[in-house]
Amino acid sequence: SDPSTATLIRLADYFGVKETTIKSYRTKGENAGKYNIIRNFSQEEHNLSYEQEQFVLGSLLGDLNLSNPKLNGRKNSRLTIVQCEKQKELFMKKVEILGEFMGSYRLTIPKPDPRTGKIYTGYRGNSKAHKVFTDIYNLLYINGKKTITKEYLDKITSPIALAFWFMDDGTFS
Repeated sequence: SDPSTATLIRLADYFGVKETTIKSYRTKGENAGKYNIIRNFSQEEHNLSYEQEQFVLGSLLGDLNLSNPKLNGRKNSRLTIVQCEKQKELFMKKVEILGEFMGSYRLTIPKPDPRTGKIYTGYRGNSKAHKVFTDIYNLLYINGKKTITKEYLDKITSPIALAFWFMDDGTFS
């Protein structure tokens, strides 16, 4: 039988997640019904590795985006990754690099593009919201607009950053 709303609220509060997450884990997948699984992602104990940070800094010059935490009602920002279906390997490499920072992702089949009338399937995913992404957001987004500053560019110290920027926005010329 379904647990009462009060029970869902208590479980969600205990695990630090939304009620819908509890409903999902209760009814789907191998963890259905197992409420004792630790799913916390510490804001203090988890930090980006050097490779992760350089990947994020470079990819933000390309197609990667950060959410404005103030607009989405969150305390922290999160990354959004979008790649066309042909670039599945690149998308999955980004997921791999983000590791435990990565949240959910899926293949999307959106409505036709109003400019071309074509349907572009692709992959879309979000990282978990985290203070490291908020710090980068505050450095890169000035008045809510992505603004490349010398301070931001000075943080790029690895070819990894440039490689991901190029792979996102590469050119034939």
